[in-house]
Amino acid sequence: MKSQNYLKFKIFAFYAVIFLFTILNSPFMASAAGLIPCEGASCKFCDLLTLGENIINFALYSVAIPLTVIFIIYGGFVIMISRDSASELKRGGDVIKAAVIGLLIALAAWLIIKELLMLLTGQPFNPLEIRTAIHC
Repeated sequence: MKSQNYLKFKIFAFYAVIFLFTILNSPFMASAAGLIPCEGASCKFCDLLTLGENIINFALYSVAIPLTVIFIIYGGFVIMISRDSASELKRGGDVIKAAVIGLLIALAAWLIIKELLMLLTGQPFNPLEIRTAIHC
């Protein structure tokens, strides 16, 4: 009986976290509508650069970081309610570890692309300088 109540509590907590994530993240999701900087035939190459920058910013700041925080909270919650179960303790630690590793991979990918562009061009990558170079 205790384990059944425990399972119900875990399911409730999981859905509560998802609900809070949706409510708290809705301003960020609303800003996703502004990803595309132009419409139809008025699009230029400069708008493609802006679109790329908007996608990267949205993916990192509006998705990756909030999801990492949510999963760290969830992993901590699993650890807190694990009682003396070693498997639950391990699972909570694995969730936290996976969240941090995922964020590090996303940030490392951004850094690698930035450094590759710097090596190829011989100068620090700055999207604003590219826009001025091609007269955006």
